[in-house]
Amino acid sequence: MLCFYFDPSDGSAEDRNVEGSDLSDRASARRATLTSLRDMVWDQIAPGGRRAFKAVVRDQAGSSVYAATLSLDEGWRS
Repeated sequence: MLCFYFDPSDGSAEDRNVEGSDLSDRASARRATLTSLRDMVWDQIAPGGRRAFKAVVRDQAGSSVYAATLSLDEGWRS
């Protein structure tokens, strides 16, 4: 098992993970990151506007090993 730390940001606040998650491999860390971004958008989106949701993954040494950003630009057209 490998320990990964997920640091999410919703465009207004960043959260540095201190507990970590034990996962079998890097592919599992990637899936967990993309799932968390999807959930962040669903749970936190306000109507209209632009937001960027980001997650950085660190390894046990604290090095950034993966990052993903999901940008959302939405609103009603006239």
